[in-house]
Formats: sequence, C-alpha cells, structure tokens
Amino acid sequence: PATFALWISIEGGLGTAMLLFAMTLAWITQGAPFLRRMTRFLSFLCLGLIMALIVERPPHDLLALEYDRLSAVHLAFIALLALFSLAAGKITRPDHRPIHRLGLALAAGAGTVTIMGLWLPDILQGPMAKMAPLVQQVWFANNAEVNPLLKLDDLRRTGPKVLTHLGLGLFAVPALLHLIRQSRGEIRRNWIILAVFLGLSLVLALREGRWVGYPQVLFLPPCIALLLYLFQRLGGPGLGRAAVRVSAAIVLATGPLIGGGLLRQALPLPKTGKPCELHNISAFLNENYVKTPLKLVNFIYSGPELLYRTRHYVVATPYHRNTAGIIDTILFLRDVDDQRAKTVAKRRGVDLVLICPGDP
Repeated sequence: PATFALWISIEGGLGTAMLLFAMTLAWITQGAPFLRRMTRFLSFLCLGLIMALIVERPPHDLLALEYDRLSAVHLAFIALLALFSLAAGKITRPDHRPIHRLGLALAAGAGTVTIMGLWLPDILQGPMAKMAPLVQQVWFANNAEVNPLLKLDDLRRTGPKVLTHLGLGLFAVPALLHLIRQSRGEIRRNWIILAVFLGLSLVLALREGRWVGYPQVLFLPPCIALLLYLFQRLGGPGLGRAAVRVSAAIVLATGPLIGGGLLRQALPLPKTGKPCELHNISAFLNENYVKTPLKLVNFIYSGPELLYRTRHYVVATPYHRNTAGIIDTILFLRDVDDQRAKTVAKRRGVDLVLICPGDP
C-alpha cells in the first residue's frame, strides 16, 4: 500500500511517514523485533518503488530527479532510511535502553535529511520546489487545495466546507478521547498514536485543503468503535432498537454532508456573475468550426472541459507540469499593449481566444 500511495501521489508520503513513526516508536519502546519489521518494510518499499519506476519511466528517464512525482529522489530517501535501519540493527545491543534507541533514531533521521539536503537542497522546499515563480504566484497559490480549509475572515465560504469535510470529527474526537480514557495497555497506546496522527492531519488539513483525506480516514476507527458500542448496547430484536441502529449509521455516514449543505443554504454566497457556460461554448465550437482542429487561448480551468467536449486544442490546463502553457496564457491575458499577446499568438499558432468576463 505504501508503494502505491507514493506512486499515485507524493502526498501519500504522509501516510508512509505515519507508518514509519509508529514502527520507530514501537522499536524505541519495545526493542529489536520492531526494528527488524521496520527494516523489512523499508526494504520491500524500496523494491516496490524500483518496480514502479521501471513500469512508469523509460530506461533513459529512470534516474531523473523530480520532486513532484515518484522519482529517484524518493527512492534514494527511502533507501537511506533502510540503510540506517540496517546499521541500527548491527549497532543495537540487547542491553540498550529506550533512550539509546531514541538517540539512534534521531541520528538516523538527521543523517538522512542532512545527506539529502546536501545532495539536493531543493528537496527541503517540498514537492513544488521547481515550479516556475509566475505559475506559483498567479495560479498555484490561488488553488483551493493549497489554501486553508478554514478562513476565519471568510466563514461564509469556508464554514460549510469544513463541516462537510471534517464534520465526522464531531463524533470521532469525543469517541477517541473516551477510548483513550477507558482502554489500557497496548490498546491504549494504539489509540494515543492514532490521536497524535489525527491531530497532525487536522492541522495540515486546516492549513492546506489537499490534506483533508487523512483526517477523514483517521476519523473512521473511533467512529466504527462508536457504532459497535451502540450496536452492542442496542442489540437484539425489536423495531425500535433496529431503527436506532440504522439511524446511528445514517447519521455518521451522511450527517456531515447534510449539515454542510444546510449550512450552505443558511450562509449563501453572494453572486459574482454568470459563470462561463462551457457546454454551450463547446457546442458552438463543434457546430461552427468543424473542418480542422483549432488552437484556443483559454482561461486555465476551462482547458480540460474544452478538450473533453470538442476536438480543438487548448494552450492552458490546470496542471502544474503544463508550465509553458500556463505562463503563455498569463502573459497573453495580462498584456496591455498587444505586443506580447501577438508574440504568444504567433508562436503558438493561436486561432481563437476564449474569454469569459464572469469567471474569476
């Protein structure tokens, strides 16, 4: 699963980091058996990443250094952790105390970050380190996924969104606190670790909306435990008991969605103008320009739908790897004296320009 998570998106590295933290904590507190498990995990993860790179990339591109998708950079990072884990296994003695193992873990982490930072300093800036500044400033920084999920100065817009995405926490967090208080031993430690991960993921999600999937997943264990408790207390025959059980399941499954929808109705957003009706525009293009595909300068977010609905080409798409297309579109639409716009149009072979005044 960790291999597939990293292969699908580098953001899957957060889940992998959580697994490694849990295994490292188990090693520090419980000893060598968990270090061997972590070493096996990292070794098989390296093999999985190698296979993913071979499947995805041609031979000449296997050693490409990229930060925003799986590449040799991420394989090297995991390989270093695996080597440090193997070294720790050789160094660790049975009489080592948890404080010694903690020191080894901190040294391994610091060593990995130092080596990667000296080799590739840009890695410390995150997956989008190589993004063009103009693309970052004008387009990427304004995407909802990299903006805070909750803005206190814009509760009308963000409040319903938070309730929809994180409303399950209203049930999960109290249930988790109860489970931590009532449980003992290893089970309690597991719930505490989950609470730590949940708190971290909530902070990340509130800071950047793209992380919201992690708290949503971590809400599930305490909610499942809550449902099991209710089903046990309200088990047995009887229409009333069955109705309560079904109602509880429905509330947990759909409550945040319904609550977010009702809050949106109570806090409607002011109208900002008529949006661009791309299906009508696409129909017009299909009816009036049928002989040969044309190339369009378009607003960035309209690109995918135009590609889907028509046979024409577009310059811009909301994909950060289409850097040249995004920059050309920004330069074209920003131009005030037509010279730069004419240069872009000539170089790109632009046939039509699509502008929707009501769109942002």
